[in-house]
Amino acid sequence: DGVALEQARSLVYTAEADIPQYERAVKQTRLSLDILLGETPQAADSTGAGLRLLVDRHPADIPVGLPSELLERRPDIMEARYDMLQAAAEAGVARGARFPSIAIKGLTAANPWAWDALGSLTQPLFAFGKLRRSELAAMERYTQAAKTYEQTVLTAFADVEKALVAIATYRGQAERYCELV
Repeated sequence: DGVALEQARSLVYTAEADIPQYERAVKQTRLSLDILLGETPQAADSTGAGLRLLVDRHPADIPVGLPSELLERRPDIMEARYDMLQAAAEAGVARGARFPSIAIKGLTAANPWAWDALGSLTQPLFAFGKLRRSELAAMERYTQAAKTYEQTVLTAFADVEKALVAIATYRGQAERYCELV
């Protein structure tokens, strides 16, 4: 009976030693869920969490068919999208800089406007190579931003799939532990 008692105490001490590991995992998972939902990460108050687990053994099921638009609220996706939109606008500005422009104010002035107009028309011709390279660089930045946005969205979908797999496997694991207990 002394050996059985020591084995039981050993199991209790082992279980107690594992508690901080599980507490850490719970808090880190809550922080990850906050980020996934696009909310500010906050350390959750875990007071009474154990009691809630006794009453409510399984988390609520995630309904099938949630819209993927929910991922648009993720900060990383929003940042990549706005970076892509900014790069597109900069590419448009660089494209527009290659074309001549005439200032309207020169048309109404008492001075002949021909010199201003001639300068506005010829400037893009003299700087054509530089303006073309600027446009190509801006277009390349847009292409990179679009690829980054695409990769960010794919990563978000992968994160969701990993979370769903984790929920399913943890649920099965919890059921096995209940059987064990």
